[in-house]
Formats: sequence, C-alpha cells, structure tokens
Amino acid sequence: MAGYPKIYNIEMDPHEDLIVAAMFGWVSDPALKTVDEYMATLKRYPNPPPAEHHAVSQRWLTDIHVAVP
Repeated sequence: MAGYPKIYNIEMDPHEDLIVAAMFGWVSDPALKTVDEYMATLKRYPNPPPAEHHAVSQRWLTDIHVAVP
C-alpha cells in the first residue's frame, strides 16, 4: 500500500499496531476520495519547489553578527 495513507483508530489501538483499512474495508473509500481531491488540487495549485538547504544555510551564516570583546 505504498503511497496511500495508513488509517488507524487511535481510540481502539493507541499504539497504532492495527491498520484499520485492513479490518474495516469501508474506511478506505472515504479516505482515498480525500486523497484524490488533494491530488486534483495539486494540478491546479502545485506545491512550491523546496528551498535549497545549502543556500539557506550559507545565507544564515553570513547574516550572523557575533560581537567579539
């Protein structure tokens, strides 16, 4: 089930040992409908690209001003 959400009932199983979708198949349809709706919004409003960690770190380091006594 890679790429799909795992559904747990944290009241019945607080340690998240049992995947509810395997026990209660009807739960998968509403959950997957939500995933499909989200995927459709990504086509219209794509996620921004991730920031480059290295560039952010270098900028942060150059902005640090340490007072030396």
